[in-house]
Amino acid sequence: MFHAFDNPGPPRAPNPSSTTTPRPARAREIVFKLAKLSGFKPSSNAQPIPIRELDLFSQRNKIDADTTLAKLFSEAVEGIRSTVASVLHDIGHLLAAEKAGTIPNTRAAPFGPHRNIRRPARCTVDTLFHPCRATMSVTCFIRYQIDPFQREAFHRYAEAWGRIIPRCGGNLLGYFLPHEGSNHIAWGLVGFDDLAAYERYRAVLRNDPEGRANFELAQTQRFILREERSWLEDVAGTVHQARQVAP
Repeated sequence: MFHAFDNPGPPRAPNPSSTTTPRPARAREIVFKLAKLSGFKPSSNAQPIPIRELDLFSQRNKIDADTTLAKLFSEAVEGIRSTVASVLHDIGHLLAAEKAGTIPNTRAAPFGPHRNIRRPARCTVDTLFHPCRATMSVTCFIRYQIDPFQREAFHRYAEAWGRIIPRCGGNLLGYFLPHEGSNHIAWGLVGFDDLAAYERYRAVLRNDPEGRANFELAQTQRFILREERSWLEDVAGTVHQARQVAP
């Protein structure tokens, strides 16, 4: 039996046009041609930005479409507006009352003789909410921020008030130095039978030489860094109650 492939015939010469380029070289050639067409652009961190912007845009659309979040935001804004309006109203009310002299200026201020000596005489206890009250015993709580390294200087200052305040008509409940805990906070407590008694005390204190000298001593040596005052009404039956048995 004769098969055609048993006789391949004479060898044929290679065709130059059909010669294939080696695969790696061919791949390089294709990449080179593509680079010529589009130009080579080095990669950077800016390339993913459009994709991220699309993602953020999609998320924003979801939030905008969420009516629950819009309602919560509207309620929060309305609450903030209401609170701000209330605070501004209270501030205006307090400033007007303070300007009229009906409430004290309780803001902390640096220590100085303006507290009792140079300040114009006027009621410094809140009478705005109790205008018809006849008399009441009041106590001034004085909070001192002192230099802890000048403790002895403040001690001498407090001892001087032990002589001055009773002489001028104040009921001195005591001065108190820091003992344990904070070492820079001291207290002074002075009581008065009523507001009229306090005004008389201030008038006498302004003309007391030792009182003026004690204020000037504190200003010169600067052992008092700050002073704050709070006025409190005495609760009847709780002040000056001596113990009945020894502890």
